[in-house]
Amino acid sequence: MIIDIHSHIIPGIDDGSKSMEMSLDMLRNAEKDGTKEIVATPHYLLEYGEATIDEIKDYVQEINRILEQEKIDVKVYSGQEVYFNENIIDYYIQGKIGTINDSRYMLIEFPMHKFDNNIFDILYELQVRNIVPIIAHPERYKPIIEKPSLINGFINEGYLFQLNAGSIEGKFGENVKKTANILLDNNIYNFIGSDAHNINKRNTGINNALGLINESVIKDILKDSSKKLLDNDRIEFVGEKIRERKTIFSFFKR
Repeated sequence: MIIDIHSHIIPGIDDGSKSMEMSLDMLRNAEKDGTKEIVATPHYLLEYGEATIDEIKDYVQEINRILEQEKIDVKVYSGQEVYFNENIIDYYIQGKIGTINDSRYMLIEFPMHKFDNNIFDILYELQVRNIVPIIAHPERYKPIIEKPSLINGFINEGYLFQLNAGSIEGKFGENVKKTANILLDNNIYNFIGSDAHNINKRNTGINNALGLINESVIKDILKDSSKKLLDNDRIEFVGEKIRERKTIFSFFKR
């Protein structure tokens, strides 16, 4: 079973679901689409989404209770989409942020338009605390869209990567879709997520996106990684680095 590891289905704590009614509609849609397990990953970003990991666990427990009561056959797990900044280590030490299902894996989002120079140094401090960063939707970041081979540096650091279902469906534009396909061609992703925010344009459901992935080996990677994520087992990156595209000008740099 491939799980949806990225969603904003907890009501009223970030820019995702606005009410429990909406959350239940989103989860009914997930069930209809074939999703049996989904991770709730509200934003952790000051003045935008500040629910702590312990608060999220309480929310998830309540949602699962209501799902059982409503006979909706979906299980929700706790997590966060942690926005990268220089205070991320302090937030972790203070217990404000945590991992998916109390595993070693933490979903991390970067600024869309520019990467900070200290990303690797700061995330290394998480890694020495046995945290494995999962980078949310790398195909949406402008630096990687402009130069997909930039992801090689993140691969070298031992990070894993999550594809947004909407990216391969073209919901974020052709450039994002093109970048997603480049990364898919190199087996970059271990995970997929709906990144669902509402019941309209950004609803739950990953099945359509999976149908657009032709290579069965990619689906096997997503399935295997899903199980290992929930079991907190070691997950291997089995993809290939992106080859830099040569231009005529590159020959003059020798």
